[in-house]
Parts: sequence; C-alpha cells; structure tokens
Amino acid sequence: MDSSAAAPMSKNRPCGKLEARALKDRQSVVLVVLFRQNGRASLGSGFVIRSDKQANQSIILSCDHILGRVAATDRLYVRTMVAEGIEELPASIIYQNFAMDVSILRVPGLLSVPPLHFAPNCLPGDHVMAVGYGHPIALDPNSPDTPFAGFNITRMPATSPGFVRPVGTIYKTTFNDVKLNHVSLDCVVIDGMSGGAVLSLNGVIGLIVSSRRGESFAVSCDTILQVLKHSIGLDLRVPMTMEQVINLIR
Repeated sequence: MDSSAAAPMSKNRPCGKLEARALKDRQSVVLVVLFRQNGRASLGSGFVIRSDKQANQSIILSCDHILGRVAATDRLYVRTMVAEGIEELPASIIYQNFAMDVSILRVPGLLSVPPLHFAPNCLPGDHVMAVGYGHPIALDPNSPDTPFAGFNITRMPATSPGFVRPVGTIYKTTFNDVKLNHVSLDCVVIDGMSGGAVLSLNGVIGLIVSSRRGESFAVSCDTILQVLKHSIGLDLRVPMTMEQVINLIR
C-alpha cells in the first residue's frame, strides 16, 4: 500500500512523488547575480527553459524586478551546482517586461543542467513546490547590510511545499495585449526565491514573483507563454504550444 495515501497531504507532509521530483528538478534552478557599478548586487533565482547544444547556450526565465535598469557596466552572472562544485557563467539579457515582471536571459556555455518543462494547467488544491535560492537576510533583519551576508552559495535551491489556494488564478492587468495572471499559493517564499519555479507533478505551473502575509504569487503559464511570444514578435492570437515558442527563442 502506498504510504502517501495513508494520510492527507499537508505542508508538513508533502506529496512524496512531488518532493522527489522537486529535489531532482532543482538542479535546473539557477542563482541570478547582478553586480552593479556602484558596488551593490542584486540577487534572485531563475530556471532553464531551453538547452541548445548546437548554439552552446541555455535560455533562462527569471523576474524583471531582480534586474531592473541594467547599465552597460553592470555584470550579470548565473551560478549553478555541478558535480565539481559551483559553475559561474556570464549571462546577457534577451528581453525584459517590467509590467509582467518577466525577464529572459541567455547563458553561453551553460549545458550542464536540463531544461524544465511546463504543466498544461493547475487547479485550486493542487499540491505544489516552490523552488528558489532563498536569501538568509530575509530571515534575519539584524544581519549586516551586505548582499551576501550569511549566504552560502554552495547549497542547492530551497524547496517549499504548499498548495494552490482556493482562489486559484487571479487576473491582475493587461499590458500590450498580454494578460497578467497570478497563481495564488500558500508556499513560504522569501527574498531571493523570486524568479524560481513552482512545480507540480506535471511540471512548472508558474514563475515565483512575490509574497505577502502568508500568500505567495507566481506568474501563470498562460501569461508566460504570451510574454515569450511577445518577446520574439509573434502574433499573440496564433495558437502555439509553449514548446514551439521556446524553440524559437535565440
């Protein structure tokens, strides 16, 4: 008998299959680091949506608020865990959409981690796992005011279990014909996890963007699809799958 069926799932008793998937798939979640000319740094997460061996690069999805305005002298990197330790590679920005809070990055040379795949949909009550590089400063307001105080970049991304809240998907706004929908979650999300992936048993159901008062939010897959189409100039009215659109991103 499956022991996971012996008791209802909860945040303290996450779905075993989903937990195993998240622990495996978190290798595809990267740390996004932007070193600014003024000496400060911005820190967040991202995840691989395409690995192109022919072009020797990967495409990363992340949040725009991690980057904001980027100067020509700023330096953008992604860091990920590999068997030998930490792999750090320079990245460039393909596209930023401040209204949707989505950014697309290109990382030449990153082929060590597989891309994540998107789920077709999610429903209220679905068990999910938020995955991202949580920043310890968010847990300790008395930490010194430095971007990496107490932060151990050698660890893997954190996993935070939860459910899609009863409200499900919330419409927020429309910008350039793209509708912004947020999936409402009860996963614990802290600073640094923005840009990470929300996983279900079927794949990615959203991009972590924010949290407040015990509720966290992720950009929904339908919005991500429209943003990706907009980023490469596709007609938003033409039906295309996520995979078809991702394969056109260079």
